[in-house]
Amino acid sequence: MPGGFTREAINLINKGIYTKPQKINPTIPGTIKRVITKSMNHKTTKRYKDVQQIVDSLSKYTRKYKDREEIHRDIKQYIKGVKISLPSRAVGKRRRWLKLKIAASLIALLAIVLGGLYFYQKGHYYEYFKKNEFGSVEIRSRIPEDFSKEPELIYSFCRLTLLGTPKSEDNNKYDFRLSPVKGSVLNRFAAFFSKEAEGENEEENILTTGVVYLPEGRYRLELYLENAKFFKTFYLNPRTVQQQNVKTYEKQVLSFELRGTKPKPVTILPRVYNSETGVSLYRVSDIFFYLKERDRWIDWKRYQSNSRLKRYLLNNITSGRHYSFRFEAHSYYPETVRFYVENELDVVRVEVGLIKKPGKLVVESDYEGLRLLIDGREENYLGEKEKDFVSYGQTIVGKKEFFLPEGNYLLTVIKDKKRIENYQFSVKPEGLIRLKVSYNKDEKKIYVE
Repeated sequence: MPGGFTREAINLINKGIYTKPQKINPTIPGTIKRVITKSMNHKTTKRYKDVQQIVDSLSKYTRKYKDREEIHRDIKQYIKGVKISLPSRAVGKRRRWLKLKIAASLIALLAIVLGGLYFYQKGHYYEYFKKNEFGSVEIRSRIPEDFSKEPELIYSFCRLTLLGTPKSEDNNKYDFRLSPVKGSVLNRFAAFFSKEAEGENEEENILTTGVVYLPEGRYRLELYLENAKFFKTFYLNPRTVQQQNVKTYEKQVLSFELRGTKPKPVTILPRVYNSETGVSLYRVSDIFFYLKERDRWIDWKRYQSNSRLKRYLLNNITSGRHYSFRFEAHSYYPETVRFYVENELDVVRVEVGLIKKPGKLVVESDYEGLRLLIDGREENYLGEKEKDFVSYGQTIVGKKEFFLPEGNYLLTVIKDKKRIENYQFSVKPEGLIRLKVSYNKDEKKIYVE
């Protein structure tokens, strides 16, 4: 046998049966064991493809060497029986432990940062470290239950200006928005001892800035709520002084009340247009207005063109009521809108876009499988009043219907990507176009008529 191998030895090699490296040397590192095992695999596809892969696998042991000469020197020493130092498992364990310590440190740092942010946002920073320089204040406004708007829709803006500082400095102005908070005992506990809060109804809604901390000093407050403006000057004491007074122990509360306005005449300006092009349809459309006093729909344009009828409308259209309009135009879908006019409004602009009615295309065929394209597209955004993406697909034995906007189109019929037939057609609103598509097998030709 070649090399002096016996038949039994060759059979063992072919079957991958050999003495494990760790039995010969129990102290051999795991990486070296895996390299030897893979190099001796009896299946060539599972061995290393080249020497570089072996070097890469042993890279954890070669990192400590500066160059190849040092590697060759240690290999020669090892062959001679001289013991050389290799990285032990303890090194790997120490590295893993170091990674865990770093991860734990990062988590602890993140917890400290988040805790600090929470500590700062809750005002504890000012309460403990800046109580001699900063005071706490909350601006709130009561909203009556019968107010025409929901608290979320009420416009609010508050500006506090620290007086006694140069006007050129912008850092003496503080801007806030008031957010809605449902009135409750907990939300208004801090204002319980305030005179402004006496007699407050728990069912009312509240707009508030929340508790804010500002430098102590004299301030000018400008509060805008809807069409009302509130102006007030006050002095903000530091927290050490505020805590000496029962009323300001937790915070200084500045309370206001937004009152509803009485109904007043309203001017309604309707506009109607094409929803796709934006072109005005006012001249060609019919506008109807529901007059509650007469319990019927009236011609809005007629009333606007007649001075006597127009005065009648002006006297009957006031704020604090619901109104309805209906818009109609030839070849367009009618549209009805209903809206409420709040008491504080005096002008309402009503703009409505009408959708033009499409035409219908009916494709009939006695042959199945002819590919259909319209204007070179396989699908388009089609439909009546409600639209969606529609695929033209292929012909069927029967008919297919498509709703197309007004315009000129090109129908393309394809058979096996070779035989193509084009047909031009026009679609008008509410119009009906019937096309018959057929295929002559003898002539191998497509017909559209």
